[in-house]
Amino acid sequence: MTTVRDDPRRILRLPDVLELTGLSRAVIYERMSRGEFPTTVQLGLRAVGWRARDVYDWLDGLSDCHYTRGAMSKS
Repeated sequence: MTTVRDDPRRILRLPDVLELTGLSRAVIYERMSRGEFPTTVQLGLRAVGWRARDVYDWLDGLSDCHYTRGAMSKS
C-alpha cells in the first residue's frame, strides 16, 4: 500500500490536510496568508490542494518551533 509519505508528489485536499495537521480550515488559511503554512496549488477553476511534501516538511519543522499567542517563533 502506498502512503502519502511514499509519494511526495501527491496532492492533498483540504480534508486530508485538516486530518494531518489537526488545524481548522480557518487557521490553515490564516497561517497561509501570514506565510506560516504551505500555499495551495490550483487544480481547477474551483479546486485547490497542497503538495504532500510541503505539508510534511511543515509538520517536520514544528519540532523546531513553538507558538505563543497565535504567533509562530523559532525556539
